[in-house]
Amino acid sequence: MALGTATGDVSEPRSRNVDHDQDASPMPLLPQIRPLTDQAPTDSTQLLAHAVSLQSAGKFQEAKSILEDLVVIHPARFDVITLLGIVTAQSEDYEQALRVLDVSLRVNPDQAEARNARGVCLVKLERAEAAIESFEQALALGFLEAHTNLGTTLTNLGRYEAALDHYQKALQGAPADPKLYHSQALPLLALRRFDEALASLDHAIDLNPAFAECYYLKALAHLMLGDFTTGWDLFEWRWRMPEARTDVRRLRVPLWLGDRVIEGKTILLHAEQGFGDTFQFCRFVPHVIALGAKVILEVPPALTELMASLHPDIEIIARGAHLPRFDLHCPLMSLAKALDLQPNRIPRAPFYLQPDPQRVAKWKVRLGPRKRPRVGLIWFGSMRGGAANLKSMAFEDMLILADTDADFFALQKQQAPGDELLYQRSDRITDLGPELADFADTAAAMSCLDLIVSVDTGPAHLACALGRPTWIVLMSQPEWRWPDSHTTPWYPSARLFRQTIANDWTQPLAAVKAGIQRWLSGDLELPGPER
Repeated sequence: MALGTATGDVSEPRSRNVDHDQDASPMPLLPQIRPLTDQAPTDSTQLLAHAVSLQSAGKFQEAKSILEDLVVIHPARFDVITLLGIVTAQSEDYEQALRVLDVSLRVNPDQAEARNARGVCLVKLERAEAAIESFEQALALGFLEAHTNLGTTLTNLGRYEAALDHYQKALQGAPADPKLYHSQALPLLALRRFDEALASLDHAIDLNPAFAECYYLKALAHLMLGDFTTGWDLFEWRWRMPEARTDVRRLRVPLWLGDRVIEGKTILLHAEQGFGDTFQFCRFVPHVIALGAKVILEVPPALTELMASLHPDIEIIARGAHLPRFDLHCPLMSLAKALDLQPNRIPRAPFYLQPDPQRVAKWKVRLGPRKRPRVGLIWFGSMRGGAANLKSMAFEDMLILADTDADFFALQKQQAPGDELLYQRSDRITDLGPELADFADTAAAMSCLDLIVSVDTGPAHLACALGRPTWIVLMSQPEWRWPDSHTTPWYPSARLFRQTIANDWTQPLAAVKAGIQRWLSGDLELPGPER
């Protein structure tokens, strides 16, 4: 997202692009700023030039210090105040940046760059509606780059048609910008306009053949379409994206992608990305063992106990611990490519992780005698900000389910301010979140419940990996793990409930409530593994 006329993004405005989903085009910094020689000694002009140079080099705190001094000397220079606001935002002090920009706009309300920069700060502060108003004001003043920022903001709000309109207007002014073609593909995918999205990504790649984010987004599109061969091949581009470079394992052994015999070899399989990805893809580890390899599985420390239940012949290592000798390595999600995974070959074991029996016994005592059927609730994930917010809902939304004749248990470790007050609205909801020490505890608690209702988050994958009946409430946007049906080949115990209107949880939650009522009346049977 463009901050002022500098390059930045919605996540972290700065002088280089960092958000592969929502990048804006490079632009010069505040071209309207004029020399200070007509009002001040030459040293002020030199200081301003030095501040701009520091800002361009990413030395925001140093630039900010100089600009603060200049604003004292030249309090009427709104362009200098605006530059101070932009640099303050680039220093990630968005509240202060907003105050500075508001001061500048009081001096001169007709600053398009300041209006745009103010919008970026508001996005970062999760005040999206106010940000949209500020971007629209910038547009009215002729700042056409605000189309890109509006496209980003509207995409993250799930307003895909409006976002697409702004990206197309941005492209009219910058038809050779590959980042805009990449950004345009996001709402196109969300609208299931797959051919247009792929064409837009291909256009971006024609303009920049090394644009890793485009190949990665193409991978997701092909996986959504069921083309796993192309999808898993392109998925390897994730390691070339700028934000992933620090996560690439610099190991002195070959990467295994199914290209050699591994019988008799020791292979390190290492978790990546989120907990949900690890829960989903750890199912393939026994398949590597079946090829005759000895497996070392490296996972975050929070998952070591659970992963020990995966297979008796796996050596589990906590990330950061000393690694024993091994011959090959493979990231966990690359096993799909290495094993040539196809839609009709997804392993469909009813469960592949198991909770610790002693922890289960503890939770049975904690929950006490059963009075009614038990339902676990999870309403938002740990990933917050931007488009990730679309996967989550408010706890208040889920309270509609408490009208049914079941006992409900909140499995939410992190909760929003005020959630604790909502428990008072129903004596059927018990908050277990503060008592869940780790994922092993969550797994044991889940095993004592009859049904889990969850948004798309890591604990939903855990519940499914345990074989617990799990109803997943999904946003309208397509996702390759969750097809447009009520079931998924990834998890036999899962049932899917998708929004029919973007950002509106009313319909899927009503369907969940109706399903619970059918189950309680005996008209619907829940799947359950035989252990």
